[in-house]
Amino acid sequence: MARWNEWFTPRHSDNGGQCVETMITTSTVYVRNSKRPAEAPIEFTHAEWRAFVASVRETDDYTLPS
Repeated sequence: MARWNEWFTPRHSDNGGQCVETMITTSTVYVRNSKRPAEAPIEFTHAEWRAFVASVRETDDYTLPS
């Protein structure tokens, strides 16, 4: 289960610490590079995050649109 208002590493992440960290607040989902935590995170609304996660779950070959 996600923790609110604190950074966490997804439970399925098992790659030696080279992953993303996530923080969920009441209005925003933040994602940052775990190796560069001082850099600004990417921000998503909850709706944007749900759409992103749903699209990744739909395929094993997710690619970013051009």
